[in-house]
Amino acid sequence: MLKPTALTSESCEIAIAVEQMAQAMLSLAEWLLKQQQQLKQQQRKLQEKQQLIEEQQRVHLTLANTSN
Repeated sequence: MLKPTALTSESCEIAIAVEQMAQAMLSLAEWLLKQQQQLKQQQRKLQEKQQLIEEQQRVHLTLANTSN
């Protein structure tokens, strides 16, 4: 009978598979974090562009109203 702490080839294979899955999950988490950071940066840039456009529209309307 095997001792509970004895390693078999099957338990080693399972440990290796678990380690590989953990590494894959870590890689996925890192990739997702990077994607999230890029999306936040893109969102900030879009908000800045939108604010600029809104400001230009206000200026344009002000100029149009003062010229009438």
